[in-house]
Amino acid sequence: LWSKRFGNQFHQEAWGAAIDSTGRAIAAITSYGPFVVAGASSDGGGTSNSSSVLALDVARDVVWSRTWTGVQITSIALDASDRVLVTGQFGGAVDFGGGLLTSAGRTDLFVVVLDSGGGHRWSKRFGGTGRSAAMAIAPDGGGNVLLAGMSDDSFDFGGATLVSALDPDRFSPSSDVFVAKLDAGGNH
Repeated sequence: LWSKRFGNQFHQEAWGAAIDSTGRAIAAITSYGPFVVAGASSDGGGTSNSSSVLALDVARDVVWSRTWTGVQITSIALDASDRVLVTGQFGGAVDFGGGLLTSAGRTDLFVVVLDSGGGHRWSKRFGGTGRSAAMAIAPDGGGNVLLAGMSDDSFDFGGATLVSALDPDRFSPSSDVFVAKLDAGGNH
């Protein structure tokens, strides 16, 4: 029915898409270099990821977009209220709109919830001193958030500590998978 191209001479990847109840398309894009979406630019400088979530109306016009530097989005989903659930990984510090979040390790996973107009509802980070990343996100009918991902270090979501197994060949933690369910406010 329609298509629209986003990109430039740098490398870009799409990491998710969904359709809300009004027919708007919501998409997640990661760029490995400077990138402009709907007038908002980010400069990943070729060394840092920048990621955007954008909403296109039925005429394919960008209604809203949010862009963050140092972030790799790996999954998006919509809940029954058209809230946009976003997850992935980041290193360093990033402000998704609710205050600065600083990673504890090489990368931490993040969860961001935006309202249907792209406004920040809440954001949280989780991770240990190694690498943690969420690879999938999904809502349930009660507004809770389900995450699945990987980590090579011990960390917790606010409940019991998840401990990564020891790789006997490397004598260091291996990457293990996790599944976690958070409430509608991002709490364990």
